[in-house]
Amino acid sequence: MALLLTNADGFRARVTLETRSSSNRLAALPGRRSGLEVLAGELLGRGSKLLFTFGSGGSGGKGAGAGANSFIWDVAQNRGFILSEPLQGYAPISSSARFTNLVLKTRTDNAEARKVAGQWCDPQEAIVTSSDGVAAVFQVWRVTNLKGFPLQISSAAGPATISLSFSRIRLEVPPSELFLPPDSFTKYDNPEAMMTELAARQQDIRRTGTGASDRTAQRERPEERSGRGYRGP
Repeated sequence: MALLLTNADGFRARVTLETRSSSNRLAALPGRRSGLEVLAGELLGRGSKLLFTFGSGGSGGKGAGAGANSFIWDVAQNRGFILSEPLQGYAPISSSARFTNLVLKTRTDNAEARKVAGQWCDPQEAIVTSSDGVAAVFQVWRVTNLKGFPLQISSAAGPATISLSFSRIRLEVPPSELFLPPDSFTKYDNPEAMMTELAARQQDIRRTGTGASDRTAQRERPEERSGRGYRGP
């Protein structure tokens, strides 16, 4: 899906990802509601780079309590970073899956423009193929009055149905420094090392009521960091 968002110079939007599973085993997992998992937050894009920050609004699912994490991803480079606000740290992430080909075509099932979330959208089919030849098909509804920005992207693959919805869309170019970890953050070798450190500090806080919390509180707040203090109008 990320590949479908890289043709805009820049944007900022509220995003909701819904994954509905028909598997009874998955539906029974904690945090699932009848097989439905919802992640919500804010997504910023600049060329091939994306920044996702968890926010309130998710009804269930692991995203509802994960507001302390952000993700930076470069679609072209196939790598990025995970950031932890409580830890004031970051770690590199990457993926071996490479999506090398994108084919867009008008829907052939006689689908016509329709209103999605109150806005007129044109239907489109997108076929994304990975380097190993595996293809994924998406249904895309593009807003006619927002330079064709996708208002909704959905896919039905295997036992899960995935839908990505956008709202509060603004076509603006965010500052480039937002797509880099803040200079004040500590770098960890990998996400596992960062999460281990975070768990250790949380355990220290629970045991003593001080310690790591004092050190974290002394660091500058996100809104005070020039590199991360971007706020749209």
